Amino acid sequence: SIHKPKFQKDFPDMSYAQIETMAKNALTGYLTAIEEQDVSKLYEPSLNLTQQVYDRLTDNASRGVEHFDNVKIHRIALANYINSGGVVDAVFEISFECYHFFDESEKLNAPNQLACSIVLNHGKALADGAVIEGHNCPNCGAPISAIGNKKVCEYCGSGFSTIDIKVWLADSVKFI
Repeated sequence: SIHKPKFQKDFPDMSYAQIETMAKNALTGYLTAIEEQDVSKLYEPSLNLTQQVYDRLTDNASRGVEHFDNVKIHRIALANYINSGGVVDAVFEISFECYHFFDESEKLNAPNQLACSIVLNHGKALADGAVIEGHNCPNCGAPISAIGNKKVCEYCGSGFSTIDIKVWLADSVKFI
């Protein structure tokens, strides 16, 4: 991807494989949330993505439960990367196959070939204007409960410096 070097320059402490995994998790979380009709299944959703799933479930109400069985991801690519003053959108395109149907009688003998665009957003303000920030030990990954003068992980004893890390959110999913 031509956008991969820009991502790596902006986020040197994060591997490209990590953001790809986030995009895959966003897709599987989205499909699971629709199939199980439960937005809590979404992976790190923004308010926008949560509303998008509610809207899709409302649209599906007359057709029944939408199914995505046996999902197999084929390709994933960083299709666009936009850094606009601290807010970053990483747009992934993912091709995958699955059995997509509403009613068992509609299920085909062969899987459907589908593709989607997923936007992961870094630094997006929530509805109340706050930004999500997380603190984890760089050694063991445990959450750090108190930030300030404390510079040692209470789980593994490793030292750390306090750095605010804005969380990546899955912001939208669009079938293409």
